[in-house]
Formats: sequence, structure tokens, C-alpha cells
Amino acid sequence: MLFEIDEDIREININRLDPEKITAGLLSIDDIEENNGLFEIPQTALNECRRVAKSGAMRSSVDVYENMSFGIINIVDVKNIWGDKDRMAFLIRRNLFLLIDIVDKDKSTYGLFDSAVRRINPHKATLEKIIYAVLECLIKDDNVELEETEIEISDMEEEIASGNTDRVFVAEMLAMKKKLLILHNYYEQLIDVGEELLENRNDIFDDEHLHYFKLFTKKAERLSQSVERLRESIVQLREANQANMDYNLNYVMKMFTVVTT
Repeated sequence: MLFEIDEDIREININRLDPEKITAGLLSIDDIEENNGLFEIPQTALNECRRVAKSGAMRSSVDVYENMSFGIINIVDVKNIWGDKDRMAFLIRRNLFLLIDIVDKDKSTYGLFDSAVRRINPHKATLEKIIYAVLECLIKDDNVELEETEIEISDMEEEIASGNTDRVFVAEMLAMKKKLLILHNYYEQLIDVGEELLENRNDIFDDEHLHYFKLFTKKAERLSQSVERLRESIVQLREANQANMDYNLNYVMKMFTVVTT
């Protein structure tokens, strides 16, 4: 899937790539390796894509070269935090933004990319705006999911207040803590990606359009801050639940003492 953006947005064949026109695409690792004479991605970067596809152990990152930037993003679906994780790499050159499909079992990355590109007005399209549209799709509905998580935590507070907690409740609380840790790390990595693009160390981007990366970074920062507040709430929940358990235990021990006496 390769789009050339000029007067309109049209899908093109890989051998019709025009370096003078803005092009955005999503290709497989095999497609990239077969046509790497066009893209000139370092072999070390392609090897890293293969390694991530096999092991999955990778932190989202950006490597900056003299005339290109290359990075890998581990995508976390807030709606399905425990499901399979999609992974994609990206290549950015002047007038070229290319996503590389590493892991996408449900083809959601293809849907994300296609919808992000097609909603852009081709007459106002810039390379920076296209990259922003794709990155923004990764987090566009996350605030709604975080609001629902906040409601879940509020319900847990009511359970503690009613004294109806048990081992299942403790397990749910630990699962919530792990979920928030995953989200916190995810947003922090996206912030790193946004800040690296904003620095524009290889002068690929036009300075007047760098505000798109600042906008994305700010959105990721707000989500990270929201997650951090929820993590603090979980800590308070654990403390409140422990205090409640200690109180109940002290009450039982007191009753045993009275009976024994």
C-alpha cells in the first residue's frame, strides 16, 4: 500500500516512487528487502525488524541518520491491553514516510494507516502532517478508555468502603496496577518518539511544520499524566484495603482475647 499525495491521493506501484512528491506507504518487511535499493534502509535496521518479529522484546525508539530517521513502535491497544501487540517500524526521508508491518495479526495497522492518510486534504498535505495523522490515530480514543478505568477504580473504592473485598478483589487490583504500568511505559515511549522527531536533527522536516510533533507530544504527555494519577489512586486503594484488613484482623483478635479471658 503506497500513496502519492499531490493534487489528490492516489495509490501507486512501488516502482513509480517519485522522490519529488510526498509519498506515504505501509509495506511488509519482505517488500522492503526486495526493493531496498529504493529506500536504502541499513541492514542493521532490517535485522532489528526481523528480531522484533520473532521475539517481540523491543522498546519503541528512533534512530537518526544523516538523511533519514528510522524507528520501531510497539502498539498498545487500550481497549485490549492483554491482547496481541502490533509492532511497526517507520522510515522517514524527505518527502517519504514509510511504515513497515512487523506484527499485525488482525490487520488493524493497515486500517489505521489507510484511514489516517485518506482523511488528509491533499491540497494542504505536508510530510509532517501525515506523520502526525498516523501517530495521532494510535492514541485518539485513549482518553475515553482512561475515563472508564477511572470509573472502575471508583467502584473498587466503594467495595473497600463496604468491606466486601476478598482475594479476587486483590487480584483485580494487582491486574489494574500492571495495566497502568504498561500504559505508562507506552505513553512515555511515544513521548520520546515525538520529542525526537521535534528535534529534527537531520533537517528532514520544515521548521514551520514542526508544531505537529509538538502537538502529538503534548497529547501523549497528558495521557501519561492521567495514567500516573490513576496509578497513585491504585496505591491509595491498596493502602486503604490493607488498613481495612488490619482493622478486621485486630477486631477478630480482640474478640478472641475477650473470649479467652
